[in-house]
Amino acid sequence: MPIGTDSVLLGSWVPLQHSRHILDVGTGCGLLALICAQRSENSQITGIDISEKAINEATENAAQSPWSDRLSFVHCPMQKHRSQAPLDLIISNPPYFDSKGLKSENTERALARHNSMLPLEFLFKYAFQNLSLKGSLALVLPYSCLEELHDLAKQNKLHCARMLRIQPHPNKAFNRLLIAYTKTATKTITQNLSIRTEQGQYSAEYRQLTQDFYL
Repeated sequence: MPIGTDSVLLGSWVPLQHSRHILDVGTGCGLLALICAQRSENSQITGIDISEKAINEATENAAQSPWSDRLSFVHCPMQKHRSQAPLDLIISNPPYFDSKGLKSENTERALARHNSMLPLEFLFKYAFQNLSLKGSLALVLPYSCLEELHDLAKQNKLHCARMLRIQPHPNKAFNRLLIAYTKTATKTITQNLSIRTEQGQYSAEYRQLTQDFYL
């Protein structure tokens, strides 16, 4: 899977204060784990994925980075992963196509895009069981998932702390959502972001948020 805007936005936006132990679920090539390592100084970051090919690629990418001593990758489904310590952040750009829909003929691509192997309810249950008291679950998903996300959060006693609603440009509807849930009830901070201006250029807000991760 190519590097996409969704993961770059999530990695740039997610709060990392006091996030000593971070888990990247469905790490792919390791992009989110690498961004978290770049933004933090002391975090220990683990990436997990059901694709052995992805884990090998993420491990190679980490080895070529300045943060290899703080990054590790495990070939393991989330359902079987056991954290050795409470997690301060669980971050994920999860697959979101309905598993009942058409699947890619490429098995690796199908696993990355369809939610049959990583249903959202598993993510929320895992978060409730493994997050530290002040930890958070941070996701990027289609905006249309918002109601489902809030239902799952309520079922798992998690609370929406931050939300960034994303639109392609000012005249388009919101199509993506960055969202963070915590165990502690708090007032939700909601913000909006247009990726491009009406003239088709990257907006100043988008460039400022992601400037550390583009050449």
